[in-house]
Amino acid sequence: MLVDLKVLKKRRNKMRIGKGMYLAKSGFEFNFHFLLEICGVQVIDKYEPIVDTEERYVSCNGVCDNPQQILEYIPELETSKEKYVVALTRVRKADQSLWGGWRWSKWGKYIGTQTPTAEYLYDEDYIDEIYCYRIFKVK
Repeated sequence: MLVDLKVLKKRRNKMRIGKGMYLAKSGFEFNFHFLLEICGVQVIDKYEPIVDTEERYVSCNGVCDNPQQILEYIPELETSKEKYVVALTRVRKADQSLWGGWRWSKWGKYIGTQTPTAEYLYDEDYIDEIYCYRIFKVK
């Protein structure tokens, strides 16, 4: 199940967008585990897959078009007895450098509905923004 963390209510660098889901104002998802540690939240396993069966494997990180896609792709986040928190960072094409920048191959499986055609977000013709997400199992 997704859980809200009371210790994050007063933090200025987070934005709650739904139960147990936090959107960064800047670079937050990439360092969310540090914020959890600072706030005294115990992360059970930073890299454990969310689902690991013969039929299905779901990693703790990935890329989506919008936060709702995470819940659609991983319904276990709402039905499991385990406690989870999701950190997201919005990545915009307009903010990317033409000399590199954000790459599809570095951030986990893409679960969105668009069709990436380039290695770098900057070079995409029809994709203007995506979200990187990271799921943490917490105590």
